[in-house]
Amino acid sequence: MSTAVWSAAVAMIYDVIIIGSGTMGIAAAAELARRDAMVLALDQFSVPNPFGEHHGGARMFRSSYYEHPDYVPLLKSAFAGWKRLEGETGRSLFHVTGGLYLGPADGDLINGALRAGREHGLEIDLLDDVRARFPRFRPPDAFSALFETAAGVLRPEACIEAFAAVARDHGATIGTHERVTAVHPGDTEVAVDTDRARYRGRAAIITAGPWTQKLLSAIDCPAPLPPLTTTRQVIGWLRPEAAQAPAFSTDAGFPCWAVEDSPGSLHYGFPILPGDPDMRFARHFRGPACDPDAIAREADPEELRGPAEFSRSLFNDGPGMVLSRSGVCMYTNSTDSHFIIDRLPGSDNIILACGFSGHGFKFAPVMGEILADLALDGDTDHAIEFLSLARFA
Repeated sequence: MSTAVWSAAVAMIYDVIIIGSGTMGIAAAAELARRDAMVLALDQFSVPNPFGEHHGGARMFRSSYYEHPDYVPLLKSAFAGWKRLEGETGRSLFHVTGGLYLGPADGDLINGALRAGREHGLEIDLLDDVRARFPRFRPPDAFSALFETAAGVLRPEACIEAFAAVARDHGATIGTHERVTAVHPGDTEVAVDTDRARYRGRAAIITAGPWTQKLLSAIDCPAPLPPLTTTRQVIGWLRPEAAQAPAFSTDAGFPCWAVEDSPGSLHYGFPILPGDPDMRFARHFRGPACDPDAIAREADPEELRGPAEFSRSLFNDGPGMVLSRSGVCMYTNSTDSHFIIDRLPGSDNIILACGFSGHGFKFAPVMGEILADLALDGDTDHAIEFLSLARFA
């Protein structure tokens, strides 16, 4: 880019500058651009990229939310938002497969999902005989089973690409491979320094994922913020024997699944998606703490031995499945594993969205709406009080 063009960019005052164009940031950019705001979205990598939290080809959408029933209204808005995004872009992003949840009858998963489902009138069923409904599964006899009809699979890379396309189509500027080095709050403007230039905006949104803690540590804030812990999470893929593979596909009605194996820990997985020979699986728990700039990005097969064996044990044809590939992602964990959506203390024009703790991707469309509301209007009609910083006071 020429010096003259950079000078013009630096002189411009944007309505909103977004710091971090991963899932939440790019969703906010799309929504702001739809509302004709002048938006600059920055990211130190490409958009999308394989270095943060949301990649790996599959993320689960579920509404009977065991974590907290107050998430359910947000999920209803998110569901509509995903369908809107598919309609805008003509892309297939969301496969509705249903979700099968297994665990102890008195565990958090079954109890919490039932509570959320009943409180909000969701289509959920307790299954007396899992094997009759899903003959490929062989869950432990002592486990209860719950099926959610509207659950399904989102394709994260494709979703982020779709948000970016909408943002660009509506005039947003997406700056990639540009690292933010400092943020300077002000009464009427926010200045954002990068390794290329200084930008000015009337408001800023920080959606920096695993890099949030590092960025916040460099901002003068009058009140202490709750700590965020970045953890390293391994993911894997199993490949069934060729003759068995069709039975594990979306075409055969194979569902997403989650199994509570101990308090605070789930194993989960997906059907084989169109165009992919493998089924993705992982364990949802807090992995080892890591530095996002120094993380080991290759998974050792030994790290996946336990989760792979657990997944195989759930299926009649599990012994024939081979571990075909592996990957690494990260969680950015709040202290209570709930999201943080609020203004930065002492800065009315800087909005913070972080701490998505490994279960946030599915909320992206509604988070984009909320962040756009806060940046442009100062408030939102969505009920997000339970996600504010006030809970840490």
